[in-house]
Amino acid sequence: VTSGNYLDDYTVSVTVTDANGCTSSCSKQSFIYYAKPPADITANPDPVCVGAILDLSITAAASSTVSWTGEGITNPSGNPSTTAVPTTSGPHVYSVMVTANPSGCTNTGMVNVTVEDCEIDFSGKIIWEHDDVTGVKDATVSLTGTDTGSDLTDVNGDFYISTSVTSGNFTLTPTKT
Repeated sequence: VTSGNYLDDYTVSVTVTDANGCTSSCSKQSFIYYAKPPADITANPDPVCVGAILDLSITAAASSTVSWTGEGITNPSGNPSTTAVPTTSGPHVYSVMVTANPSGCTNTGMVNVTVEDCEIDFSGKIIWEHDDVTGVKDATVSLTGTDTGSDLTDVNGDFYISTSVTSGNFTLTPTKT
């Protein structure tokens, strides 16, 4: 049976007899339909960065069978939720098919998610230990690991290093010569 479609009909009849033996009858035909299971998807966060975890969830009954599709889906049968780790930027469509058990009714839902290239930026301030206020000028801050870079602190001790990668392991090392 396809959800939302006609399953069966029933006729309910009632006959009433009064004290004089007079009767009156009435009948009503009822049509039975299966309701579609819910398939509205919540995506968090949106937008999301390439390589970051996207949480996808629905409100399906625990007995439902679920099938998720979309780039980077980690658990295609996750009910009521799954995650995705998108690998490319741009608009993405994530969809779910929910089958209610034992009726077999199905419903599909979809959500559009924006996936962005997100850079990792490192910034901070290096201050002198003796007063915990004064910035260290001309210290070299080096970034190593998944990406590399460096910056020379300004008069206030501030530095800023931007990378083109969206995830990884990094080490920041300040050096004053």
